[in-house]
Amino acid sequence: MARVIEERPQVEQAPFLLSVDSKVNGQPVPKLPLIPRARYVDEAFYQAEIDHIFRKSWLLLAHISEFPQIGSYKLFDLPDLGPVVIVRGKDKKLRAFLNSCRHRGATVLRDSEGCRNVMICQYHGWTYNLQGDLIGVTNPEAFPDFDKTQYSLPGLRCEQWGGFVYINFDEAAKPLLEWLGPVVEVNDHVMNAPDKPLTMLSRNSFEVACNWKLMYENFIEGYHVNFVHGPSISKMMDQTKGYSELFANGCFSSYSFYRPRKEMNYDGNTPESVAPTLPGMEGKDFDSKFITVGMFPNVTIPAVKQSYTTFQVLPIGIDRCQFTYCTYVTDWGDAAKPSAWDNADAGTNAFVQEDMATMACVQKSIEAAPDQHIPVGGYEIPLFHFNTAIDRMIGAENIPDGCALPNADALQAWVTR
Repeated sequence: MARVIEERPQVEQAPFLLSVDSKVNGQPVPKLPLIPRARYVDEAFYQAEIDHIFRKSWLLLAHISEFPQIGSYKLFDLPDLGPVVIVRGKDKKLRAFLNSCRHRGATVLRDSEGCRNVMICQYHGWTYNLQGDLIGVTNPEAFPDFDKTQYSLPGLRCEQWGGFVYINFDEAAKPLLEWLGPVVEVNDHVMNAPDKPLTMLSRNSFEVACNWKLMYENFIEGYHVNFVHGPSISKMMDQTKGYSELFANGCFSSYSFYRPRKEMNYDGNTPESVAPTLPGMEGKDFDSKFITVGMFPNVTIPAVKQSYTTFQVLPIGIDRCQFTYCTYVTDWGDAAKPSAWDNADAGTNAFVQEDMATMACVQKSIEAAPDQHIPVGGYEIPLFHFNTAIDRMIGAENIPDGCALPNADALQAWVTR
């Protein structure tokens, strides 16, 4: 390992491309340590993930296009974390709050989305403006000498990247762009998304009977494609090709290659099946490949020529998770929605259903033999990188016995930036 580190180029931001045959820039990668299965079934480890990862990480919840006007809002129920509202204020800024009145905790908005001038407690009628300030107390005579300025809605940090809206429960967390770091600099085709503009083509959300990590890991490796997705995307994607680039904080980019066009016969989502091409995708060889942007802890964004799809996983129990995927395309304005999008959306739904059917079975088998360990191959290098970030963020002192990776620094030499 020391020899490889010494040979690493000292050029700032030099890419280290890890291939599916376990080589980085042509050099073999040492065999990676086994991953304990206990990580997917241990209750104490799950609680450590909630406390040290999800309460301290940037979580993707929405896109700016979902808040078209002042007062537009959306609600998000985040199990083990809290109910969240994101709303566009009178200054057009997006803000995030706990959907919890400062009086006795009732919700201040009930519908899942809408547009309001104020937010009113559903229990006792306390009223808040769009900036979260308490501006009205029902029967104020019952609260003499009451200082409303001390009872604003609990605010959460709310920041944006590439038009995507994130929240964070941790006031001490790094700014979003600093946390994401080079993964957003490299993927400028997504960074420029607000200039498109984009619109949401579809949003789908399902509860899946598996640990959140199993569902996320499914979307950061291509090893399963030919076996799980035989009827669908395996007819588009060449599983034997591809490479990844690893970044700090568990982030990565994966580059996957299409089969030759004459071999493609999956009608749901071939490169020619939808239009128009997203601005910013020209000149990036998107006719031959697509890029998956992985952002710790729970989001991947496959970017193809015509769309972005965000895949997000949230834990709702040690053996259950909420899986949500949204597809964003160029806004077609006042014209009719292009019919090709219906076909593309159906294609995405088809292969996602194939994944979800598999994951519940995987969870059951791991529960049956939790003391075993998982070997990691070249297709799964981003998966191991993701798990190393989990251990670093939780901290060795907080990881239960039997759950820690044997060597969380095994890939550190090839973290590009």
